[in-house]
Amino acid sequence: MYKKLLLAASLTTILSACAMRTGPVTIYEQQEPLENVALISGYHEYVGENFPELLITEIDHKSSSDAMGYAVEAYVLPGNHKVKFRKINPSGLGWHSADVVIEAKAGHTYMTEYKIVKSPDTGKNMLTVKVLDKGEHHNTGMTYKK
Repeated sequence: MYKKLLLAASLTTILSACAMRTGPVTIYEQQEPLENVALISGYHEYVGENFPELLITEIDHKSSSDAMGYAVEAYVLPGNHKVKFRKINPSGLGWHSADVVIEAKAGHTYMTEYKIVKSPDTGKNMLTVKVLDKGEHHNTGMTYKK
């Protein structure tokens, strides 16, 4: 039983780490210059965990997943966007999700701060996400040019 649990934990950790892109996904059809779009980033400045970033699993009910996995950064057109973030547990076993509405401005970069807190209703752990507008042309340190 212990060996099966250890194997499951190892596989989950490996697969979770693989389910991540190396660059931003684009969530619009037409070609747009970077100054006309916003960047939403799941990167967090705290790097003391195995998985410091938040995955972006959906934007406006569209999955960000493809053969490369889920996005950590995404380009969006200006306007309101509903974003679903996912935080993988450091053990690799399980995750927490949170929906956030972001009013994106052209040329701006949005980064996250998050906490895992106890729900006052259920007592279970839940993800809370705060989105920070870092202003125009902010470099997340991870962003790749289109």
